Amino acid sequence: MKSIKQLFLILLCTVGFSYTLFAQQEVTNSLTRQYEIDLTKVTAPGGVKMINWVVETKDASVLDPGIVLAYPNESTTNADHHIVDITWDGTVGKTYVIKATLLDGNDCLSEAVSQEVIILPSDGDFMFADATDITVCSFNGSAETKTFDVTYAGVKPWKLYYKITDKDGTVKDNLVVQEGGADKEFTTSTGTITIDIDNFFINNDATDQDWTVELIKAVSVADGHETMPKGANLAKTITVHPLPVINGTIVLK
Repeated sequence: MKSIKQLFLILLCTVGFSYTLFAQQEVTNSLTRQYEIDLTKVTAPGGVKMINWVVETKDASVLDPGIVLAYPNESTTNADHHIVDITWDGTVGKTYVIKATLLDGNDCLSEAVSQEVIILPSDGDFMFADATDITVCSFNGSAETKTFDVTYAGVKPWKLYYKITDKDGTVKDNLVVQEGGADKEFTTSTGTITIDIDNFFINNDATDQDWTVELIKAVSVADGHETMPKGANLAKTITVHPLPVINGTIVLK
């Protein structure tokens, strides 16, 4: 009878957080991420006895054994398990659901709060779409935009870092194209995007100069995971012709 009453209490009691599903998060495969229930934002009569965590697949399939939960500082500041470390060594492209419930001092159980997480590849591929170099005139006060296509796969969403180096090997710009920009959308896992580079290349020499534009890395917006460029087309040469100069002034004839 006592156990029936306890069960009845658990079914009736709620502890201040209801079932909530937030916007889907993304995590790179094999990384460990930390999650927390903010104890200042719960209602728990009798105090917080325990936060219970589970991770399930969204489609209710068998959970990958690589999804591992651990509780840091379990014997001291995290005895109630309000903080959990989850290692996401699962199936790339699969969506998982983290669920947390709270057990209070009266042995009453809350409804669950939930968070969807999709696993991204640990590495992707990106490179210039072709091996064609370009030739430009030296900057003469009027910028001319040049474009470079970059193909990518398996790094969504991300920031693309590249650099421009002059003929002497001096890096002129460390640049970044960010996901979600006005004309840059990296919302699919495979595709082609364009880097627009304004021609501010100045050549005051008597002969051509060779500058380079080089892909550096792609960084996951979700968790900061870095992917290095792969393939043959990782840098392009920009040949800059000398700047023509009028030596003298305009003469009235």
